[in-house]
Amino acid sequence: MEDKKVSNFAIDTIKEIRVGRNTELLRARENCMSDMPDECAFSVIYGDDYDCLDLIARTPEEVNIWVTGLIALTSGQKSLLLTVFLWIESQFDEADLEKEGYISEKTAIRLIRQMNKRLLLTRVTHKVKEAAVLKSSSSQHSGISKEQFVDIYKDLATRPEIYFLMVRYANKDYLSCNDFQIFLETEQGMVGVTRDLCESIIEQYEPAEEARKNGYMTVDGRETLGFTNYLLCEDCGIYDTNRKQVYHEMNHPFSSYFIAASYRTYLLEDQLKGPSSSDAYTNALKRSCRFIEDITILVNVWEPNEAENETEPMIFHGGTTARKVKLSEALYAIKNSAFEKSRLKFPLFIRLYVHLNMDWQLVLATTLENVLDTLLYRSKIDDVDWCNGDRLPSPEELQMKIILIGKKLENDDAESGEVVEDEDDPYIMPQQKPVHRRVRRYVLRKELSDLICPWLKPVLQKELPTTYDDSITNKCNLITFTEGNCLKILQNASAEFTQFSRDCLVRAIPNALRLDSSNMNPLEFWNYGVQFVSLNYQTPGLMMDLQEGRFSDNGGCGYILKPSLMRDDFYTPGDKLPFTPQFQILHLRILSGQQLPRPRGSNAKGDSSDPFVVVEVFGVSADCAEERTKTVRNDSKIFFNQMENENLFFQRTNFFLNPIVLGVNPSFDESFQFQISVPELALVRFLVLDDDFIGDDFIGQYTIPFECLQSGQFKFQRFSVLSFFEFFSQRGKLKLHFAAASGYRHIPLSNNEGDLLENCTLFVHVAVTNRRGGGKPRKRGMSVKRKMQRVNTGMKMTGVKSVDDLFKFAVAPLADSIDLRNKLEAAMVDWQEHCGLGPAGTIRQGLRLMHARTKTAAMNASPPLSPASSGRIYSSKTQAGVPRFQITNIFSKQYEVLSLTFFQHPVICMFGEFPDHLQKTLVSFATLLRICTTILSKTDQLLTKVVMINLFLFIFVKKIWATLDYEGQQNLIETCSERLRGLKAARASENFAWNVRLLRAQLTLMNKTQTEANDIFKQVFDAGRILGILSEKCSSQLGTKRYLHTSSC
Repeated sequence: MEDKKVSNFAIDTIKEIRVGRNTELLRARENCMSDMPDECAFSVIYGDDYDCLDLIARTPEEVNIWVTGLIALTSGQKSLLLTVFLWIESQFDEADLEKEGYISEKTAIRLIRQMNKRLLLTRVTHKVKEAAVLKSSSSQHSGISKEQFVDIYKDLATRPEIYFLMVRYANKDYLSCNDFQIFLETEQGMVGVTRDLCESIIEQYEPAEEARKNGYMTVDGRETLGFTNYLLCEDCGIYDTNRKQVYHEMNHPFSSYFIAASYRTYLLEDQLKGPSSSDAYTNALKRSCRFIEDITILVNVWEPNEAENETEPMIFHGGTTARKVKLSEALYAIKNSAFEKSRLKFPLFIRLYVHLNMDWQLVLATTLENVLDTLLYRSKIDDVDWCNGDRLPSPEELQMKIILIGKKLENDDAESGEVVEDEDDPYIMPQQKPVHRRVRRYVLRKELSDLICPWLKPVLQKELPTTYDDSITNKCNLITFTEGNCLKILQNASAEFTQFSRDCLVRAIPNALRLDSSNMNPLEFWNYGVQFVSLNYQTPGLMMDLQEGRFSDNGGCGYILKPSLMRDDFYTPGDKLPFTPQFQILHLRILSGQQLPRPRGSNAKGDSSDPFVVVEVFGVSADCAEERTKTVRNDSKIFFNQMENENLFFQRTNFFLNPIVLGVNPSFDESFQFQISVPELALVRFLVLDDDFIGDDFIGQYTIPFECLQSGQFKFQRFSVLSFFEFFSQRGKLKLHFAAASGYRHIPLSNNEGDLLENCTLFVHVAVTNRRGGGKPRKRGMSVKRKMQRVNTGMKMTGVKSVDDLFKFAVAPLADSIDLRNKLEAAMVDWQEHCGLGPAGTIRQGLRLMHARTKTAAMNASPPLSPASSGRIYSSKTQAGVPRFQITNIFSKQYEVLSLTFFQHPVICMFGEFPDHLQKTLVSFATLLRICTTILSKTDQLLTKVVMINLFLFIFVKKIWATLDYEGQQNLIETCSERLRGLKAARASENFAWNVRLLRAQLTLMNKTQTEANDIFKQVFDAGRILGILSEKCSSQLGTKRYLHTSSC
């Protein structure tokens, strides 16, 4: 795609180098080159007219080489990597005590591990022995020479992708303190980064004394790894550190949470012959200390067998040969592990199955009281009668309590009485359950019955209960469904089941035929609100990865608050509302892998594999997706040494790139996009497999909730739109939340048992955008503009005039808010395209690019700006005609509910003559800022109107409908049917529910739009401060005043 009129151009005429499809020509030809990865394209902007040379390489690795070399040629910066060579040689010289120029293989291995502890011992040993064999064939000396040692260490320790990242970002092979500050703000999404913070990070991670003294961050192979080691630290991990503590509201009823549940926890393997142990309880609870705090534990208690010298009740799976566990042994294991860590303070449930006579029941009750002591929940001493209240207790109200679930006497005053055996007792095998099996009963003692929780009565169901069957739908029941029965109900009545699980506690257990302790898919039940999905913790695999990934959120406490839409009275799964507020795009770029081991059980020669990465998204059916990278073959190596001799690039950079065995440290460099409609239920799984291994090809995996991704994008604190009476007070509590870091992430991989693999990671780039903030560019033209002008609010009429009048009143504010949202998204995409940013580009990144391009334009101005004064292009003394821009702030009116206030917003001021392409970029950015200003000045008025309508509807629903019994609801439907004059009341009810959900979704979307506009302003001011493009007036005012709009509602 080179311009035929130009066969060559001078290096010093290059203005900019862009990576990806970030020019008009490449974007226009995206459809005809859909098979080409974005990472294989790059563009060179050159000449006074800013001509564009678009190039396509065969692989992303070639792009990295070309871009790095071009930047090195155009920057003219001096390399600091010479100190790396000297340092490696100095380490060798210290180890060479005899000064012979050789060291032994053992000494070389020990020295390399001492220099860099992150390297795998097996990998180091293999490389040293390989070098020794090659040396012995060409030399009479034994051992490793200095030249060999340097090559081995560079081969093992070098991370080319991080070197490319640094050079492309800083135009040199090191980061100055100012470069590092800009990198943290613009690329990693950090907020309020100061020079002192950057200096402290450099002091902590940079090993070279000279670099620390000058405030530089380098890339090298030392133990502390400089810039590389910083990217490997926890602050640059993919998991949002703010989610590693309990942050969900814990004062909702138990029915509002997903609660981590285990099935037959006493087993270590399968159910028929597998061993049992108290260690199984400890292991499960310790894993819950990490991911799920409180587990529902199945305790199947049987009478002791005197023939086997058993002196206390035993726990085992009846009808099998599984080893038995002593009751006291299991209880002590539970007591010691249940609340082992401080954050594990929420209740632990124990499902108790009893197979004891009256005497042994007394022993069981006494043992429970003696061992569990004050941890045991006793309803007799509870101040609240939860059975007769209007709700279940919350986890917050029963902290540090162990709650027993089982059969209980109907008459609390009786000393004993008959109860029906537990229908969900796991010891009854399928062949022992004939269709007409006689109901068995047993006598229960009062002492044991008093320890059982009265407001969680276990009930086994095969079908969905009717709404008027109080004996089943009572909130004090724990309804249990087998896997098969539950899936059958979900297939035929998913909406009714979701409403049922919103108010009642539901538990799903595996089918009895799963004798191998295999696990069911928990997503199939979580998506419909099932609180307890019981899994076999002793069985590793995909299902347990999803379980541990889900419950790693909220501090790993074992309780996850359901999404607000699942707690909504009118929620219907699968219903797609227009303008869904949570719709997001996940942008993932899989860059490389580090220290990948071979699959377990591999006995192949060599230390490498042929890995590939699979990225899976789990959630609602619309979100489930899977993508995979190419396979990196072990026999394919990149020989950069030859390229160094043939290309001027590497002579200028002095960069060392020896042959890299791709199986251990493979380079993937592939990008994927995933559409997420319900982010609260989505899980992202990274799976690494070996394409060359027959059998178990598993290398490692990592599963994380979508909302725990540390993407650096702002997240607004959602609130329950059901509580409209508290709306105004809650809006005052809304806060912007920023992840600690963004962009480039390292993902720690685990084996199939859930244990971390030593120094085994994936290096990725993560970004999250809204629905129209990414993807392919939208078509332009008048037809698109006319189409955007017709805003459809999606409101439906019910036929009841008084209700329809309320909905009609909401049409105008809804249309205005949708229009503002559309304009914001369109302006953002337009600016990104003019700026040459990808779909995941941020305001900070774009401002940095505009700043760099303006400096380049100023250097090429007539008369040109001298390099010595290039850093002062924003000074008031800059000569006329030199292009420059500043960010200043002005005050605008903001109409709130009861008052008129003012808020500051940024404005871009341009001076001098700009090149045409840069002028368009700045104008589109000014348009984006104007739209944000309009949003912040109008959204409070729109929100107030919608809230008032919701308030009236809330009164109608909560105060009228919810207070009626079933017959009263039917009478109201009949009354509405008469008033509708023949229209179907069912359709009117559906339209009413649709409109209510729509209003609530729009209310959330309005808040999100306002928050996004606030975030844009914040990024502008923060990036302007770092880049030094704020006006003096703006800088002085921002030092003492808040500049973000904050509603006083």
